[in-house]
Amino acid sequence: MLKLETIETQPTVLKDSEVLLKFLVSPINPSDLNMVEGVYGIKAVLPAVGGNEGVAVVTQAGSSVKTLKPGDWVIPAVPSFG
Repeated sequence: MLKLETIETQPTVLKDSEVLLKFLVSPINPSDLNMVEGVYGIKAVLPAVGGNEGVAVVTQAGSSVKTLKPGDWVIPAVPSFG
């Protein structure tokens, strides 16, 4: 079953090297649908959050993060399912 959820976030204390992102847009593409159908080359561990692409804005950055700051837009790289 697929469903859309809105999750209220709590104030987050980041580790020095962490970045908190808010997604602005995340498209649904054929590989996302294949994951839902269970016919993609790998199986997602359920429950899972769909989507492997998108654009996000940095909302917080840890103290040792020097290349990103709040307000920067990013296209995150999603690690492969292991």
